[in-house]
Amino acid sequence: MSLGKVDGQAGAARLLAAGHWDTGMCLEAVWDTIGAGTSDAPGAYQTAKDWWNRCPASRKHLGDRNPPAGALLRFSNGTADGHICYSLGGQNAASTDKPSAGLTGRTTIADIEASWGGRHYEGWTDWLGGWDVVNLGTTTTISTNTKGTTDMLIGIIGKKGARRGGSYYVSGGVAHYIGEGIPAGVPTYTDEGEIAALQHVISGLA
Repeated sequence: MSLGKVDGQAGAARLLAAGHWDTGMCLEAVWDTIGAGTSDAPGAYQTAKDWWNRCPASRKHLGDRNPPAGALLRFSNGTADGHICYSLGGQNAASTDKPSAGLTGRTTIADIEASWGGRHYEGWTDWLGGWDVVNLGTTTTISTNTKGTTDMLIGIIGKKGARRGGSYYVSGGVAHYIGEGIPAGVPTYTDEGEIAALQHVISGLA
């Protein structure tokens, strides 16, 4: 029985926008940013390994190296806790402790595999402690000539007395303001012509 639905791509955007997170707290970071409430087994999820072990086999996409944006990724390292983070599509990821300890940032599956003494990519899932992870996409690109923009995080430079600068989560052609900071690696628009073009296809950037 599902406890409800949580938005995977919105969670990834919030993690990137956070900029910082206590090192080694990857499961906490995903749980908090995705907005999941109490799990299906309170107290049972202390580590990323606990989450993966309790994940139903039918919800695991083992070995699939092309997870959709917003999916949850699992990396193991022997008997230790391993790692959980978000997919950004295109084998990219939003993770804690990237680009360095205590930070949150954009990285890749291959980079995580080569990090922290080596990690093994197990696969991805759309399940988190009884919650269904929804709003999974395919890519992290954006177009200025279509209403069907793919969900993603973008940065916009503000305009004095008019537009708020900072990070925006774009979903379904609507931009949602997250905060002033723009995480490293996030596509950032500074040219007024480009921003004007975006405003024609995305509401909420005025």
